[in-house]
Amino acid sequence: MPVSPKLSELHRIIGGMESAIVAFSAGVDSTFVAAAAADVLGDRAIAVTGVSPSIPVAEVEEAKSLAAQLNIRHVLLTTSEMDRPGYVENSPQRC
Repeated sequence: MPVSPKLSELHRIIGGMESAIVAFSAGVDSTFVAAAAADVLGDRAIAVTGVSPSIPVAEVEEAKSLAAQLNIRHVLLTTSEMDRPGYVENSPQRC
């Protein structure tokens, strides 16, 4: 099956990078980009997932599992948004 022109263009763009860090939520979009980065850059691609009390443990575990399946290095980064009063307040002004 031929590779689509858009996927070929994505591979070309990623291939022009020395390395890449993908913000990895394990959703469809970030999984697709992480897979492309791993395919093109190999060990020079890293997936990073934020970990905090606001992220369900099951989602972090899914990210770990998917990263392993994609064969991409995966870093879990502890975030501290709960320390920000504005985040915890969750006022109507947030959006």
